[in-house]
Amino acid sequence: MNYEFLPLSEYSVPTLDPKSLNGDTDRSRLLLEFNNVVMSQLALEELLRSIFQCVTQVFQQTIAATLSIHDPETNKLRVHLLHSDDPELFREGMVISYEDTPSGIAFTSRQTILIHRVVYEDFPSPLVARALADGIKSGCSVPFISHNRVVGTLTVGAAEEKAYSVEDAKLLSQVGQQIAIPIENALNFRLAEQERDRNQLLLDVGQAVVSNLSLTELFRTVSTCLRRYINHDMASVVLLDQNSGELRVHMLDRPPVNLWGEGAVLPMDGTPAGLCIKTRKAFRRDTVDFEEFFAPEMRIAYAAGLRGGCAVPLISRDQILGSINVGSLREAAFTDADLRLLEQIAAPVAIAVENAINFDRLGRVERKAARERDRLRLLLEINNAVVSHLDLKELVKTIS
Repeated sequence: MNYEFLPLSEYSVPTLDPKSLNGDTDRSRLLLEFNNVVMSQLALEELLRSIFQCVTQVFQQTIAATLSIHDPETNKLRVHLLHSDDPELFREGMVISYEDTPSGIAFTSRQTILIHRVVYEDFPSPLVARALADGIKSGCSVPFISHNRVVGTLTVGAAEEKAYSVEDAKLLSQVGQQIAIPIENALNFRLAEQERDRNQLLLDVGQAVVSNLSLTELFRTVSTCLRRYINHDMASVVLLDQNSGELRVHMLDRPPVNLWGEGAVLPMDGTPAGLCIKTRKAFRRDTVDFEEFFAPEMRIAYAAGLRGGCAVPLISRDQILGSINVGSLREAAFTDADLRLLEQIAAPVAIAVENAINFDRLGRVERKAARERDRLRLLLEINNAVVSHLDLKELVKTIS
């Protein structure tokens, strides 16, 4: 058998015989180190980083490892931390399949999987094929279970077959049991912080809406707010010209090199902004699909590093004005919660955009009226000069 399942109980922590650890004092201290870690960390990323460092230091045969956390909103398992010499094997934020991957099967089965020899036929997924190509020949995947809920998985891989013993797997399982509740606590703490930050973002955007009548100033304020609360690499506001039907980039935040800039015109077909405006619906894409987004501009964006993003429509009084768009250099970088937040932001921004457009239109009308007033005043002055001067030289002097 190339692999085996090791059942564990989510209600009890297995007892290990210290002699089974072959006298390795580092391993015997591992659980104590984890206890110190979990007692001192509430920040999720710091907690995961500390856990990760402990595991890779003790299991030195490990050449690749992932620590993945379950997102209950999207029901997806995402890589949060990784250790690998191959940057394409795992990527932070990438989605791990529930089927045909050790991490996914450990998650769904709620059991530890000890893999004595990695065989593609046992786990027929592109990720495992890449791992085999990188020389990973054995591994172990452990679920983290807290209050009867699987919150994530830890997966380690080695360059030799049978690199992990049953006792190694038991120790990793015990680690998983010990840190599951702290991870869940850290996740809840982070959710509370995110909710606080999102409420603050909506407040900041609301203040920007009532205090800015200039599109430039409005977009600058919204851009600042997005940078603070949504992790992204680029952001744009694309407005629909109601007369010409053109899509014009009115603000581009932190654009990568060689990407289109302020004032660029985008096609309606084959672009995220165009799809969002045509359908009047928000959407999120974890990857760039050139069959869906076939415009040449998307090839340029992809070459500049764009790998995924979100787009939400700007609608005021049932009129589509444009879209807010955010992008990332990483695939699967945004969540449904990010998309909902952008939709909440878009509602007041759309009103502000409409007000700013009307304000700008009013300004143009006033400037046109002023020019017409000046023209008529000039004609009147010329007419008065004509009727009041019979001397040609005086007439010319008055007109000039």
